[in-house]
Amino acid sequence: MEISLKASDDQQIPIGASKFGGSPDLPRSEPWPVNEQTGKPLHFVAQINFSEVSEFDTQSELPSRGMLYLFYDCAWIP
Repeated sequence: MEISLKASDDQQIPIGASKFGGSPDLPRSEPWPVNEQTGKPLHFVAQINFSEVSEFDTQSELPSRGMLYLFYDCAWIP
């Protein structure tokens, strides 16, 4: 599998497409993830549309549809 990155404005990327950076296409009913201890919002990393990567899932271990959202907290200190 190859991942290639190309700088684009969010408006140029179809809603629901896989992407790194920018803003996530969260469902309206889904709140922005926050750190449970601090209440501060997490940083968006990427969203992966499973239907776009299913051809690379040769072992059929991933769902065939749906979205994986990746967020992180770079400042969390216990």
